[in-house]
Amino acid sequence: MTETGADRENLQIDLFVETWAGCTAEVISQVAGRAFSAKATMIASDMAISESERGVVFLAAADGGLRGEFVLRISRVSAQLMGQLLLGEAPDTAAEFRPDFMEAAEELTRQISGQAATKITATQGEVHLRVATATAPTWSPAVRFTIEISSADLPGASATLELSAALVASLRSKTLSPPNVTTQQNAATTNLSSFMNVQLGVTLRFGCRQMLLRDVLDLNAGAVFELDRKLEAPVDLLLDGRLIARGEVVVVDGNYGLRVTELAVSTEAS
Repeated sequence: MTETGADRENLQIDLFVETWAGCTAEVISQVAGRAFSAKATMIASDMAISESERGVVFLAAADGGLRGEFVLRISRVSAQLMGQLLLGEAPDTAAEFRPDFMEAAEELTRQISGQAATKITATQGEVHLRVATATAPTWSPAVRFTIEISSADLPGASATLELSAALVASLRSKTLSPPNVTTQQNAATTNLSSFMNVQLGVTLRFGCRQMLLRDVLDLNAGAVFELDRKLEAPVDLLLDGRLIARGEVVVVDGNYGLRVTELAVSTEAS
């Protein structure tokens, strides 16, 4: 079947929403320490929002490579389930909705937003996503998706993602022309050489530890917690969260440095 211009325009919207859904699953999985999945499905943009779905509303604004707004709605039941998960409590939809469930949902949304912005930047140019709690947008959604978040012990969690007409137009403007193989091959060398001067941030990881959100919130000056690595063990060098090398810590002109002892380009970060 021949792909039309409209198909390519809608593909940009689908990729944006799927990126958000994928980051939702990744962040919740990282925090919970076990696998979660998230599936996005388009729903009618004029569908009425029930009172139970209004729950927690976040308004996000995109600028940079993309411009426009979108809204994330998390039902009170879903926010409660995710809050209980992040706080290390057993899922219980009959429990009273507490303010810390709202705080957990907000922190989770900010983490998802940051991760999504990083991934969208790779394809759309530098993008910034600013998230804030809100009551309701002043605009009607151009498209709307439901995101179902599932795991064996968290049934029924979901969110609704609503994109403004401005954001939809910005996404559609990013549609690429049909690829020309010869042009791509000729540009490959030029593009690669231009990347050689790109600055990348790297991170030294001395160790890890999973903590409950309540324990993180209880941290204060002077608190000590143990990591999963012995003092004499090599430290990790990470690039964009992926392990690329290991080595020993040294001091260079009064600053920390790393003497590389092992390359691990093909090894995924643990």
